[in-house]
Amino acid sequence: MKKTLWIILALLSSMIAQEEQTPKEENQQTQQSLSKAQIKSGFLIGIEALIGSSSTHEENHSQTSSIFSLMGGLYGGYQHYFDDDFGIRALLSIHDGTPITGELTVANQMIQTFALPFWVGTELDILWDFWQEGEHVLGISAGLGYNFEIYHAREAKINDTAYSIPNLFQHNLYPILGIHYYYGHHQMSLNYRFIGSFNSSLEEYFIANIPFKTKYTFKDYLNFSYTYRF
Repeated sequence: MKKTLWIILALLSSMIAQEEQTPKEENQQTQQSLSKAQIKSGFLIGIEALIGSSSTHEENHSQTSSIFSLMGGLYGGYQHYFDDDFGIRALLSIHDGTPITGELTVANQMIQTFALPFWVGTELDILWDFWQEGEHVLGISAGLGYNFEIYHAREAKINDTAYSIPNLFQHNLYPILGIHYYYGHHQMSLNYRFIGSFNSSLEEYFIANIPFKTKYTFKDYLNFSYTYRF
């Protein structure tokens, strides 16, 4: 009889211990049951900074001026890993940046130009993680990006007289190469964007009866981003 009671008490203790298992322990077991591909797949949200140079090119007058440029952006998307090492990522983004200014000389007159950039873009990347240790992941990526670019608040100043210029719209398609690091749900990357590889055709406009065809080109762009994966 005593032996039977001890067996019943042991079974009850085991059942209570299982019920009192902490959520943390359950989460750890769930994480262990997931593959690396499943853990690294998910929805993304992030911020990024792009550092490079911007050029204002006037086609009709064969003049170009360049300045330092900084763009900041927000993005969201989804990444999916097919196995432990290879995946794909799709993003949608918006960017705003520092003013683009330029100077050129036409008919012995100094003309100063000003514009604000705003981009709406999308990006598709192939991911390869070549080193993984625990929650640490290191890899590289290659992809293709597209921007619909709006240049607004445009002005030109000639002899202290300011002229308003119509907004300019451009399309840009460019390749991207980068390196990324993950720790848990946190992802950081450093990319190089070959911006300026493709631009749309130029439209002519007039300032004080002087014809212009303007193209804005961004180049040598390093992009640092932080992403949180859900």
